[in-house]
Amino acid sequence: MTFRKYTPVKLFMAAAALAYATFCACPVEPLTAQEKQRLENEADSFLESLPDGLQDRQANAVMRAISGDYSKLLGVRNSRNKAPQISESVDTAAIMIPSSGGHLIPARLYKPKSPVSAALPLLVYCHGGGWTFGSINSCAAICDAIAASGKAMVLAIDYRLAPEHPYPTALDDVADAVSFARRELVANGEPLAVGGDSSGGNLAIACALRLANKAEEHENTQAATDGLIAIYPVIKAEPTDDSSWISYNRTYGLDAPLMEAFNYAYTGNVESIVHNPEVSPGYADADMLRNLPPALIINAGRDILADQGTLFHEALLNAGARSHHETIPGAVHLFATVSGQPAAFDRTVRLIIDYMSSLR
Repeated sequence: MTFRKYTPVKLFMAAAALAYATFCACPVEPLTAQEKQRLENEADSFLESLPDGLQDRQANAVMRAISGDYSKLLGVRNSRNKAPQISESVDTAAIMIPSSGGHLIPARLYKPKSPVSAALPLLVYCHGGGWTFGSINSCAAICDAIAASGKAMVLAIDYRLAPEHPYPTALDDVADAVSFARRELVANGEPLAVGGDSSGGNLAIACALRLANKAEEHENTQAATDGLIAIYPVIKAEPTDDSSWISYNRTYGLDAPLMEAFNYAYTGNVESIVHNPEVSPGYADADMLRNLPPALIINAGRDILADQGTLFHEALLNAGARSHHETIPGAVHLFATVSGQPAAFDRTVRLIIDYMSSLR
């Protein structure tokens, strides 16, 4: 009889996958027809509330910044950087994280005042905004809601933005923040996950890929993350020909011209960068994907990126990794960080809390 040799990292990942099976077997309860209708109605009302031409103006601001004129983009950034309201049940602390490049990375730690246990898992969270805008304030609502459950801590990262800081700057900041969190915030072995929404979901996947494969190379399980959460993530930083890109490329919360401007700002549309798995995880091969920790992927049903998330989930399963995927029917992009789709937001928070608890 021949036995397959496992490295310490492979054994670690197998143990994590076994723990995650509990979550996969017991997800948040299925939606009723009435709940699905509510999700669609809220999304329709949200879309109607968006100012006409908003995304075209944002795309124009990004393209002007690529050409060197940041005046419009700074206005967009300021609009997505309002001081948040924090729950009475949550404590926050501002942290400046030392980076490998010598600069400091601003972050905010969310901790429940009445935790369910003394040792809580930690989620390092990356905000969305097409790598070009967004902040630790724009993702504050979801970070606060997760911490308010009493079941997890959250560390939100203010990574540097494109186009002035294209790939790999934001990813380097996130990886440095995760390494800091492992050393300083969960030093007693509490589970550590990385997550985010949209471009932040992309950064979370890329960070998990980088750290997991570095851990495999050096046989150091402590270098890897224990979990991965991606909310309507960017899986390929380029236009695709899948049905959701074609069906929802206008007026569904993320228009194709804006997504293409985001991609250009982050990658310069350089083919070798666009096809790098750290930029487009959809190009990661099975050997890379199988090293990833158990994943939770959440998509909006009516979203230009919906099929990207589904295909990435399937690629994870085909590679032998563990992944739980949920599409929130009727919902559109932005529900995690822009108010207006409360049912989709609440369900996402519950999924994340259940997932983080499964890593314990």
